[in-house]
Amino acid sequence: MGKSLARRCSDIFGFGWASKPVPANYTPMQLTQESARIRRIGLLAAWIALGVLIFWHTVEFRNYIRLLDGLSLRGAATASTPLKRVCPTMYADAQMWVRHALALADGSGPQLRYTYVDNAPFGREVHWDSGFAWLIVGAGELRHWVTGEPFPTAVEQSMAWINFPLLLAFIVGFSTWVARRAGLGAGVLFGFAMLANPDFFGGFGPNYVDHHGLIAAGVLGLFLGGIFMGVGFWRKPGGPARLLPASRESARAAAVTSAAWGVFGMWISAASLIPAIAIMGIAAGLAILLFGRRAAKHGVVLDPDLWRWWGAVGGIGCLAMYLLEYAPGHLGFRMEVNHPAYALGWWGASEIIAQMAEWRRDGKWPVVRRWRLVVAIGATLVAPTIIAIGGEKVFVVFDPFVSRLSAHVAEGISFAKQAQLFGLGRVWQEVPWLSATLILLVVLVWRSHRADRPIVLFTVLIFVVSLAMALRQVRWWASASGPELCLLLLGVIELARSRRRWLPWACVAVGTVLLAIPPAGRAMQQASLNRRRIVDNNDVYQPFYRDVAAALRASQPKGDIVLLSSPNSSVAIGYYGEFKTIGTLYWENLAGTKAAAEMFSAQSDDEARRLLRARGVTHVAMISHENFLAEYFNLLHPDGTQEQLNHSFGVQLLVKHQAPLWLEPIPYTYPTDLPKKVETVLLFKTKFYSPQAEAAYDAAMADFGANRKKEGEAKLDQALALAPDATEFWTVKAHVRLVENDAPGALAAITKAIDHASPLQQAALCQREAKRFYDAHAYAGAVRLYERSLQYQFDPTMANNAVWLMATCRDDSVRNGPAALQLAQRIVAQQQAEPYLTGYAAALAECGRFADAIAVQTKSLSIAQAGKDPTAIRSAEARLAAYRDGRPWRE
Repeated sequence: MGKSLARRCSDIFGFGWASKPVPANYTPMQLTQESARIRRIGLLAAWIALGVLIFWHTVEFRNYIRLLDGLSLRGAATASTPLKRVCPTMYADAQMWVRHALALADGSGPQLRYTYVDNAPFGREVHWDSGFAWLIVGAGELRHWVTGEPFPTAVEQSMAWINFPLLLAFIVGFSTWVARRAGLGAGVLFGFAMLANPDFFGGFGPNYVDHHGLIAAGVLGLFLGGIFMGVGFWRKPGGPARLLPASRESARAAAVTSAAWGVFGMWISAASLIPAIAIMGIAAGLAILLFGRRAAKHGVVLDPDLWRWWGAVGGIGCLAMYLLEYAPGHLGFRMEVNHPAYALGWWGASEIIAQMAEWRRDGKWPVVRRWRLVVAIGATLVAPTIIAIGGEKVFVVFDPFVSRLSAHVAEGISFAKQAQLFGLGRVWQEVPWLSATLILLVVLVWRSHRADRPIVLFTVLIFVVSLAMALRQVRWWASASGPELCLLLLGVIELARSRRRWLPWACVAVGTVLLAIPPAGRAMQQASLNRRRIVDNNDVYQPFYRDVAAALRASQPKGDIVLLSSPNSSVAIGYYGEFKTIGTLYWENLAGTKAAAEMFSAQSDDEARRLLRARGVTHVAMISHENFLAEYFNLLHPDGTQEQLNHSFGVQLLVKHQAPLWLEPIPYTYPTDLPKKVETVLLFKTKFYSPQAEAAYDAAMADFGANRKKEGEAKLDQALALAPDATEFWTVKAHVRLVENDAPGALAAITKAIDHASPLQQAALCQREAKRFYDAHAYAGAVRLYERSLQYQFDPTMANNAVWLMATCRDDSVRNGPAALQLAQRIVAQQQAEPYLTGYAAALAECGRFADAIAVQTKSLSIAQAGKDPTAIRSAEARLAAYRDGRPWRE
């Protein structure tokens, strides 16, 4: 009756210091206790509910993809590209997986080791796991067998469904494992947590056919097994430990399972699993170092052999996976991926941990173990030694280009930078999980028994380190989901431990409801967006890229297309059109990425021409969205200037619209049904000639650069003989003749250049060369070029330039008053700007109509005076004075 509120809370929730007595009927690591039959029924019911949630979201997301698929079709029923299914922008890596899977199905397997998709024309190595690519092939084959669709179509359509059974299988496996160790309630809660956690589920999103979900599963299994193996400790019968395994056999099974998951993860991505394995080993070593000596006092056994099992299974498994992927024809020293050196390191590290455990348990270090310790240390040093000796040749991270590149890749930025770039939505997605895990962390530390301190320290350390890595680089959020889920499991077990039997089930019920909200919310939100036909602004680019691919293929109906574009657009456009590309951001494509950077950063058109020609580039797509031009330049020239960037080939092309003549523009209009418009889209087709002609042209340009004019012109004539339709060759010939004051020869050459140019180039070429002729005082040629440019398009400025020359030129053979007047009248009928009125007045004066010229020039003067430009005013007054004196103006 007189119990205080604190005492009542203590009775209900079991709050108190870790040294409090343990109930006699206590069972270790049990959230709930039930019969095996009830456990099976409960798990089955949970799996059905989870399956419904996953299926619901999958269906809604498939409908969203169909909505995207219907965009930018230009009235057609389906896209004309070889691959048609739109892939959300954030899932773009799935496009590369599909292309790899199609290559395997075409007979390039059985191992996924090489591709010609990028780094054209050479191709490059692939170091992704073959198993996942074959899974995609299998899904496509199944759909092809059921529907009769063409195999590539079946593979694309299956992308929406591959992750549904895959995610459900992982949930079934992990929830079963947890239920056997901690009861039905824990298993159900863990299954719902896996689906609710945004970072774990994110790797299995519909259409996200990529290995990030598999990595997250591998890390989760690794750490969860580490917890279930008690970090090398197990509880004696009747001991007070609450979270440790109850027997050596149970702990050993968990150690083997943990290692197996680590091996699975190493097969998928060694770059992601090596840090996780290292974190696990260091955290376990610290737990053993701090608590190993006193373990026996708390009824706990420190068992070093558990770590030997863990290391043996991990080492042997890694070696087996390496041989599966690389033997017999692809063995080597690529240390970015799984390698036998890491198998040795795994075994060596586990032996070091085991010997540390023996030392802390027994208080001494047997002599017989010391030699084994030396071998173990040597084994752990094999991989670092290879990397230190081989440098960037075996470990691409050491390449300065790659180290700088990580700052420009979405996965390499910090969490704060991601929030700054993409908004606070990403932050709020993590807030509930971080809040819950931090609360449960406090509960776990507060309520755990002394005997459980090794496992508590281990769990807290892996969570804190994983969280710090995720905040530093967002690529680690998927890996951080494993420690989050482990902390949730242990925290809830400790939170719900009470004398009141209803409390654990109440925690499970409340937790399940709360955890069901995020997946249900995802599906409901997607359904709402679908009903309103709202698409993500970033995803709009995918049907646009597909449309660009169709336009490029229409410009070249047959033959291979090699595309140069930004990294993201290269992947997407190359996917839909099945084109070869140059620069993508995969680490295996370092050579292609550097080549693309060199092309876009070239400081002259001739340099860019040589680079593109050497790689066999057939098309160039310049798209303002994520153009990567500044990033490419800075990667190559970290100390480069803004002036150099502005002078680069890519900026000249995209920003200043100054395309060389060997790039033929491809007409393109942006699809009208896309809700977001890209600012600039420029498509080009390269026009190169025979190797002999190109070699002669290069040699000629080298001679001109060395001031060997005669030799250069002779080689240029040789190139023209081999390629008489080469627009830019004739243009250079015209420039050479102009320098030699051969205006007729220059005009003849530039006329041939214009004749051979594409229709979209002719007007601009006439205008550009007319100015060159004018600057060289070849006025007759300039007039002819201005007049020809007007045949393609009427440009008032170009027309006025022609008027001015024909009305004011001191060369009598150039002047043509009636023609100038007729053209000037056409101009001023459309526009009354001061330069056009000035030209009109000059033409009137040339035809002897001085009264009209005075009237028009007076109006031009008033406009100049209103503009308050002293130079323009003086010029207008001088012309007006000439007309009043009855003199036509001469320039």
